[in-house]
Amino acid sequence: MLKCEHINPYLQPTVDIWITNRTNIPRNNMPKMTTGSPPTDDGGLLLTVEEKEYFEEKYPILKNYIRPFMGAREFLHDKEGKYTRYCFWFEDITPNLISNIKEISERLLKVKTLREKSNADRIRKMAVYPYLFCQNRQPKTTYLIIPEHSSQNRKYIPIGFIEPIVIASNACSIIPNISIYDFGILTSNVHMAWTKIVCGRLKSDIRYSPAIYNNFPFPDLTQKHKLRIEKTAQEILIARSLFPESSLADLYNELTMPKELRKAHQENDKAVTESDCVAELMKMYQKLVEEKK
Repeated sequence: MLKCEHINPYLQPTVDIWITNRTNIPRNNMPKMTTGSPPTDDGGLLLTVEEKEYFEEKYPILKNYIRPFMGAREFLHDKEGKYTRYCFWFEDITPNLISNIKEISERLLKVKTLREKSNADRIRKMAVYPYLFCQNRQPKTTYLIIPEHSSQNRKYIPIGFIEPIVIASNACSIIPNISIYDFGILTSNVHMAWTKIVCGRLKSDIRYSPAIYNNFPFPDLTQKHKLRIEKTAQEILIARSLFPESSLADLYNELTMPKELRKAHQENDKAVTESDCVAELMKMYQKLVEEKK
């Protein structure tokens, strides 16, 4: 039992602070985080593996407009390169390519009908574009993906880099144009400790949101220190690649995590910090808030 003079709202023995909902304003000029693209489609734009194969065989032209679709579950449970969900991605398509395909028209009518009935004005406005996702936040370059929900039993939230060909759903947070160094910080025990203190919860599982990232006081490190973290972060990705038949859920199961991956994370944790960090992060955050006043 730890005795202390004061406990803050996050049950930490440090000063009282509240993490603000700075959804669109990351600190320290970090790359912007957002959520993925919501289809809002009543299933009209989404495809199973069987539906993908059917449409590609019957209408070969559609191969150019079917993309892997990745939500939190797919990110955690799909094996690398073996996708279980797909979507129609009709950005920049010319109408004549799909206007005469009855099965596509039926699907788009479902999308249009759903959106017209919405109480949200922004969704109703997109009813006239039923062939498009309701919002397009898809990066044009490689991006980092963080599942919105993750088991409390994992020491580390699985996060990783995804190619732009894969469409991220709004069940994930995404960050384009982020470095391997930043990945090392975000996958470290420092950021995990911060997350577990300030995150929301679904039952007892972790609910990640842009506010966690946007308020995280990234450490100001020397170039030498940054290069070390880049190296340890890369080792994490290398360790994962040794097990191509395992999903991230398999790799980050605390009972079955491979020793190569655990060692890589331990080395990355050491590179970031080995100190008891949460109280220090709170102090750093308070200082940042005071400087903004």
